[in-house]
Amino acid sequence: MSYQAITLKQYPSAMIDEDTFSTQTFDEKALADGEYRVKVTHLSLDPAMRGWVSPDPNSYIPPVALGDTMRSLGFGVVSESKNDKYPVGSQVTGMTGWTEQCVIADDSLSIVPQGVDAKTALSTLGMPGLTAYIGYNDVLQGPTKQQDKPQTIVVTGAAGAVGSVVVQMAKADGLNVIALAGSDDKCQWLKNDLGADHVINYKKDDVAAKISAGSPQGIDLFF
Repeated sequence: MSYQAITLKQYPSAMIDEDTFSTQTFDEKALADGEYRVKVTHLSLDPAMRGWVSPDPNSYIPPVALGDTMRSLGFGVVSESKNDKYPVGSQVTGMTGWTEQCVIADDSLSIVPQGVDAKTALSTLGMPGLTAYIGYNDVLQGPTKQQDKPQTIVVTGAAGAVGSVVVQMAKADGLNVIALAGSDDKCQWLKNDLGADHVINYKKDDVAAKISAGSPQGIDLFF
């Protein structure tokens, strides 16, 4: 049996193009004790991945090596196992890479409870949701309950994967939410679907004037 994976062919100098990656075919290998095989069904496409294909070694994470499978978060199902912690049929998520299958020998992948689908595992419960949660609850420390007025939070990139989760958490906590995005469609979605109190199209609106109008008592939190 064989499977396909997408490997890094060369580091892009600017835009990623057809010369950046290569599709390779690999032979399936037998499992050793403690290993398990994952059939990868879904992948997460994140802005951080652009930095991962930069050759600069002075980053928070080493770059993907030339010839290696492209690094990415993924979701899959254990199809074969010699590891009791990961029985066949388990849903898992973690750094799988751009591949149809991967063999893992440790606990670097996390078990996903049954009933949680791939989209939720990779978004709200994945890196975007975790980034939003830590930024909002740990860094900003969320709302200050003792205040006698609703706090105001400004969220930039509010229609993105992280920002949209922050907007929803802030609304659930009763904050006055000012959300910035780059198109009228995104602003309408933020207001009509996510409940943002004030929306600003930063490409066409007077940002300073609109923020001032939406926060007459000042800004408490900025994400």
